[in-house]
Amino acid sequence: MSAPARDDLADIMRYYEGNAEAERCLRQRLEYCITQCLLAHYLPKSAHILELGAGAGNYTLELAERGHRVTAVEPVPSLAGTLRRRAAEQGLGSRVSVCPVDARDLAGVEGPFDAALVMGPLYHLQSADERRLLLTEVRRRLAPGGIVLAGYLTRIGFVARVMYQQAGGIGQLRGGLEAMIRDGFDPNHPRDGTFRGYFCHPEEIAPELASAGLEPRAIHCQDPAIGAVDEIFNLQAPELQRQWLEILLPLTAHPSSWGSGRSLLAVASVPR
Repeated sequence: MSAPARDDLADIMRYYEGNAEAERCLRQRLEYCITQCLLAHYLPKSAHILELGAGAGNYTLELAERGHRVTAVEPVPSLAGTLRRRAAEQGLGSRVSVCPVDARDLAGVEGPFDAALVMGPLYHLQSADERRLLLTEVRRRLAPGGIVLAGYLTRIGFVARVMYQQAGGIGQLRGGLEAMIRDGFDPNHPRDGTFRGYFCHPEEIAPELASAGLEPRAIHCQDPAIGAVDEIFNLQAPELQRQWLEILLPLTAHPSSWGSGRSLLAVASVPR
């Protein structure tokens, strides 16, 4: 089978150059806190982790602090540089290796790894063939029984966010929204450095993972119950955030929660 045609992601690179990724964990606080809990639950102790789309290292550095070794793949030069600097400043340079390459170019990144985080690349690969190829390459680099945690964006979450932020512009946005709801992406989205991605239906995820030779285990909503309005959680006092996390975390794996946020974290494993 021939390799799928590769999308040019230069506009996505520009988007992340200007997105203040180091602060995103503060802007989307519930997603960050839920994800940290899920990583602590699913990752084996003292693991060697492959992280694709590491950004400025918000998860990378926490994982290294917990005793993991992380090979962090990040193609945006400014983010890769920020991650290197932060790791050095925190004394974590020996546990963090930064590879400034596209997640689709893993020829020089060899395992075996105990686990892989794919939290970003699948947001932007609109071709099912490209997503499957990336997941297949990840599986090839994992040890038998290795864990994959893969991030997806939802269509209903995208619509909720647009309604919240740009409700008055529905006349201009309608064509793109209808394409997004139908196909998961807008083929006419201008490649101008604004967010361009693929938005799934939850029922697509397990078959996609299985098509790459992975065994699906669970799906969690990373930002449940807030309807894509981050401020509902962000503005609460820390003690209230902690209490709400205790309430929300057990609900994240239930299908009824999957349409209540923007982001899903799928868990799969490599057959033994």
